[in-house]
Amino acid sequence: MNPSPAIEAEHSSASSWQLMWARHTSLTFALVSEFFHERGNAAVTDAIIDALLLNQDDIGNAVGGVLGKELSTRLRDYVTGVGAVLRAMTFNDSAALESAELAWDRTGIDISQTIAKMAQRGLVDDLRRQNSVFVLLIRPHLNKTAEYAAAYCAGEYAQAIALYAHALEHAVSVIGGAFERIGAPISDKYRQMLHDLRANRP
Repeated sequence: MNPSPAIEAEHSSASSWQLMWARHTSLTFALVSEFFHERGNAAVTDAIIDALLLNQDDIGNAVGGVLGKELSTRLRDYVTGVGAVLRAMTFNDSAALESAELAWDRTGIDISQTIAKMAQRGLVDDLRRQNSVFVLLIRPHLNKTAEYAAAYCAGEYAQAIALYAHALEHAVSVIGGAFERIGAPISDKYRQMLHDLRANRP
């Protein structure tokens, strides 16, 4: 029996946000992999960065309005922060890594502030404070990304993949789920992408 239109619409909304955050996380892992494993191929790295930056814009555009633009800007800063962390890991520069991670934390706090504003607009009580967003959503995401990046840098590829799987699960279920609860709009682009994925599923 097919689900009712209301149930299908709800599932589509949640899955669209999950798809966006899955893409965010998978592209970040692709950047880590390319940076350490094939670091001589600048064209591939640049293509991944471009796709990752576009994904941040897509997330902001899906939110829309002033908060959407603010979120895109801060998520782009997140991408810049990833690059700084990876460079410090590459050169085994502990001082540079500490500085990069502190700056990345500050970016995470900024992202949390924007999401908290969205939660206030959406009347989602447990995410209306910046600190709650940082502790529940963003800090774990930063930690999990840094963990699999460090494992990859050390050549522990199986461990890196396992840690990435945990990061992906958190991004999809926790962050994507939070955006769905906040009630942010879903872009037509990602609705269509979800439709195409379902249509081509065996």
